[in-house]
Amino acid sequence: MVATATHAIPDADVVLFLVDVSVPPTEQDRAIAKLIQEQTHHSYAKGSAAAHSHIKGSAATHSHIKGSTATHSHIKGSTATHSHIKGSAAAHSHIKGSTATHSHIKGSTATASVILVLNKMDLLPPDKVQAHTEAYWKAAPSHQEWMMTVATEGKNLDELLELIVAALPEGPCYYPGDQVTDQTEREIGAELIREQVLRHMRQEIPHAVAVVVEEFKERENGVVYVGANVFVEKDSQKGIIIGKQGQMLRQIGSAARREIERMAGGQVYLDLWVKVRKKWRWDERELRRMGYG
Repeated sequence: MVATATHAIPDADVVLFLVDVSVPPTEQDRAIAKLIQEQTHHSYAKGSAAAHSHIKGSAATHSHIKGSTATHSHIKGSTATHSHIKGSAAAHSHIKGSTATHSHIKGSTATASVILVLNKMDLLPPDKVQAHTEAYWKAAPSHQEWMMTVATEGKNLDELLELIVAALPEGPCYYPGDQVTDQTEREIGAELIREQVLRHMRQEIPHAVAVVVEEFKERENGVVYVGANVFVEKDSQKGIIIGKQGQMLRQIGSAARREIERMAGGQVYLDLWVKVRKKWRWDERELRRMGYG
């Protein structure tokens, strides 16, 4: 697992250094922190965004990411306040007599953003808050942001997700801006028809139904002709889909046609046929022909 993580770090945009803050840092924690530090190539300089203040006293103030202030008590007889300030640098107030400043330049020569996650805060004894949090701040690789969490209770997980998303760089466009899907009209049409089969059949026909659109073409009169086959595995299933005097198939076809017309933006003539392909779900050749291979 460590080897896999090691190879993945250079290609990562965001790295979470997730620790169990209820116990002191281990040698393995320090080794992983060193590995992250080496792989992400962070550089520091005085006077940049994050200030790490240590103030002797009973209250620990954590400035974080968001627009409101939430109160979380960790120390008996005192209050630890987590102020969440969206988009700003983290000021980490702890318990000590002097003030030290740790500077981290975001995005200077780093190949990845690092976020320190102090998990299991609910299990951290009040008298260990200062020692454990300071120990992890010293052991952790240089990081742009940090967050305290209680994963089992979901505390601060939404805020952590916001941190991760904010740290991610904008990716390339994989499709043109006006392209809403990479599926063909035939594929979308087949799914719309299959959806209506399942909606109208409810539990009568299980998922042993497939739809293949054989033709999707606009004719000279402007009407889009759609010819499709609905495949089932048993003759009894075919009869259920067709219904008495073809009534069920007409209902399915009418509903599917309306959906296809919304997609096509015009009038559609839908020609539906129900065919039996016994055990098609276990036939690799049939699966490929139906587009599942």
